[in-house]
Amino acid sequence: MGDLLGSQWIGEDEFARRNKRFWEVFKGTDRVPRGITDVSGRAERLGQDAAWEKRVIALAGNHDIGYAGEIDRHRIERFEDKFGGVNWDVRFRLENASSTAQPANSPFTPNPFASPPKLHVIMLNSMNLDGPADTPDLHRQSKDFLNEQLRQGTHSGGTWTLLLTHISFHKRMGICADAPFFSYFPPDQGGGIGDRTTSATV
Repeated sequence: MGDLLGSQWIGEDEFARRNKRFWEVFKGTDRVPRGITDVSGRAERLGQDAAWEKRVIALAGNHDIGYAGEIDRHRIERFEDKFGGVNWDVRFRLENASSTAQPANSPFTPNPFASPPKLHVIMLNSMNLDGPADTPDLHRQSKDFLNEQLRQGTHSGGTWTLLLTHISFHKRMGICADAPFFSYFPPDQGGGIGDRTTSATV
């Protein structure tokens, strides 16, 4: 669920060591291939690809790529190279589900399983939604990805969406003991977001 590396400020040698240690801890598993994380809206038939049983979905956290004011293309690229994309989705559909189609004039509530059920899993880089960001185009990529998912909406009563994100969109007072919090870098360092506990844009 993010914060896999412990610090976004580490250099390349330490990044390589921590990446190696992560996959040693999760020995016998694999990351989700770039062929999946680089393509939005990919559809998979549940159970068809046995490789999913050993795959680890790794979310990027602020201690992996930084907050908006710290994120740069290099930090994103090195994370994606070892752990997979920061913004991607996949749809799993269940084939041969037991269901009974109802006549069009049936007085009963439509069966949500009249068509094979689907699970839409979305991995969202929420660290880069608020601004100002250090790299505006990376900020736009996250917002464009989120907007595209919202535009697609719910497809049917048989589709469920699971959103995976490192930072919550909403936080009430008393949850985790502290209130919503934002701080910024000084203007001479770009003025981007330096720290936050919730997203302000959603």
